[in-house]
Amino acid sequence: ETNDATNQAFSMIYNTSQLNDPPTNTLVEWTLGASKTWAAQTVSFKPAPDAPPPPPGDAGGYRPHYRGHAVGTPGGRGGTVCKVKNLLNSGTDSFRSCVEGTFGPRFVVFETSGTIPLSSPILITSPFMTVAGQTAPSPGINIRNRQITIKTHDVVLQHFRIRHGTTFTAYPETALYLGDPNDGGNPNVYNIVLDHMSVSWGTATTVAAVNTIHDVAMMDTVVSESLSSTNNPGGAANLWYGATNGTVTLARNLYAHFGNRGPWIGAGYQAAHYNNVDYNAWGTDLWGWPAGSAQIVGTDPGYPSAIVELTSVGNVCIPGPNSGTAVPFWRIALRANQLPSQVYFSDNSGCGVTIANQWAAAGVWFCPGTSCGQTNAANEGNTRNDMLPSWYTAFNFVVTANTGNVIRDLVLGAAGARPLDRDAVDTRVVADVTQGDGLSGPTLTSENQVGGHPALTVNNQTYNIPANPNNPGTCGTTSGGVVRTIIECDLETKAQAVEP
Repeated sequence: ETNDATNQAFSMIYNTSQLNDPPTNTLVEWTLGASKTWAAQTVSFKPAPDAPPPPPGDAGGYRPHYRGHAVGTPGGRGGTVCKVKNLLNSGTDSFRSCVEGTFGPRFVVFETSGTIPLSSPILITSPFMTVAGQTAPSPGINIRNRQITIKTHDVVLQHFRIRHGTTFTAYPETALYLGDPNDGGNPNVYNIVLDHMSVSWGTATTVAAVNTIHDVAMMDTVVSESLSSTNNPGGAANLWYGATNGTVTLARNLYAHFGNRGPWIGAGYQAAHYNNVDYNAWGTDLWGWPAGSAQIVGTDPGYPSAIVELTSVGNVCIPGPNSGTAVPFWRIALRANQLPSQVYFSDNSGCGVTIANQWAAAGVWFCPGTSCGQTNAANEGNTRNDMLPSWYTAFNFVVTANTGNVIRDLVLGAAGARPLDRDAVDTRVVADVTQGDGLSGPTLTSENQVGGHPALTVNNQTYNIPANPNNPGTCGTTSGGVVRTIIECDLETKAQAVEP
């Protein structure tokens, strides 16, 4: 098609489904140079779906009001119930015994509150699981010391805390890891939902997803106080990296006290990002350049030659006491073979961005030259998209308008593991946002600088499994028309008891 009346450029899309598995589309852009010869540049990108996504489902069978990637997962629907009865690292009735190993669909419930100190990492490899932290008696569950990795599909985590910390200082780790950086790309990590979680004190990154993971939702979650390290000065909050066809929904989350990555959207991702709050990003990288509070990045050999599709609506960035004087909301750095990307900004504010000017230079910073790795070829002209994409509108997201302090107060009131039953960490972090307090940056290297692990009271309470738990319940249907089961209705009631 001709782009303008002078026939100076045109583009063509063709499908290579006969040549590649999975099929890809290729955009070829031809430009007429001064010598009157044509030059072509080829960029691969994800194919448009043959049909719109299916109607939004529910997270784990009892969250039909949620929208986005992954929320149609059944989680543990139809499975058995495994009870966590103690706070031991391993052994009978431990958290590890309920989530590690090979088994069929299951619900994991808690009959104790308190802190579970891990002495070795947790690796979840069995699919179709719902971990229902809302079943724990007050003040809920905290899991500390070592990394939790999900390397499977259809897993829902709800209403508990993961606070890594520095007890094992010889192991720089991510608090919650989705995927595996050492497996060369595992296509079976998908349909992961993080619902009302509190994750903090990661010593590498706090929440990370890598390689071929896709279809993830993180909603109503607090990611806080990422600890500084040599490779991540100021601490890295939330990384989405290295997936050619990665898809994620990030909604109503609080990112507080971190160096950068609030979040970091890597080349190859399709991301819906709305009604999130960033607070007190240190915002400087290893080389002294502005890191931004959030990033769109592909200038590294590990990133695929694929575009970014990001729709960011109604988000708020709030500088804190450790933020640089000119921390931008977004830093963008993409290679030429990741362009043109499709980035839609609307109704965002703070850190140089205004409602009236979503692409203000003070708020959207493009890395110069090779300052962010390989040569950055991105600019506003080849990344900006001013139309809401069809994949986004098909989800029917309910997005709150960004006026006054509405978004801030919405997120501070409802995010985290137990918003109506917060521990000392979430209580302090939420208060920091409104008071302008807190600590981030290179000096934050240990949880002990901010009060350390909270002492959670150990209470015990039997979880009474409902009769015929997998029979149809009386609390309605999922948005896909599936009748919610009796146990799903019970877990929904318990979830609502700790949510506003």
